[in-house]
Amino acid sequence: MTFDKIGWKQRYVEWVVCSGISLREASSTSLKNLLTWQHPRIEEAIPTSYVTTAIWILQAYEDSKVKVSESLANRTSSLIISFNGWKANNEVLKLLSIVAHYLNENHYRRAVVLGMRDTLGSHSGANMADHLSATLRDFSVTEVDYFIADNAINNDMALEVLTGMRLQYCYDKVKQRLRCVGHIYNLVCKAILYGVNSDYLKDAS
Repeated sequence: MTFDKIGWKQRYVEWVVCSGISLREASSTSLKNLLTWQHPRIEEAIPTSYVTTAIWILQAYEDSKVKVSESLANRTSSLIISFNGWKANNEVLKLLSIVAHYLNENHYRRAVVLGMRDTLGSHSGANMADHLSATLRDFSVTEVDYFIADNAINNDMALEVLTGMRLQYCYDKVKQRLRCVGHIYNLVCKAILYGVNSDYLKDAS
């Protein structure tokens, strides 16, 4: 029975990404000893450096990008793009998530993460618009029907800047700007539990 290196590599990358373990742990000696205990033939297929694991993940991303672009091009519904920003507690790492929502060619609902980008700076409207534009270009998206984001002013500014880039994104801030219902529920619950000025409690703690 031959050893399928390509199939093993794909499943290895999927396991690393979905498990959320560190790249060093995924290429550790202890993991290699465990995997080769009963199957020594796979030793040559196990990365011995976290750099190799990172390269494999990036290669898998590039391969998947082609498939996602084709799926987006063959969609059977409107395209909705949702985006949101997070920052780490150390205030250094600031991420912008970008997700596509649509029905594929078989009319199945899809929610595909197009990017989790390090904005390398503040979540200003102009900065987020740059990352939105770059991500949409990466996936050959030339038309967006609706955008979803929470009610922050910088999100409104990001969409206005994006429209001003003379791309093919026709944006009407009344008709095409959808609000994140999860964010609204969160604000309502905080107001009920802590009052409308709940931020003051956080500042005082």
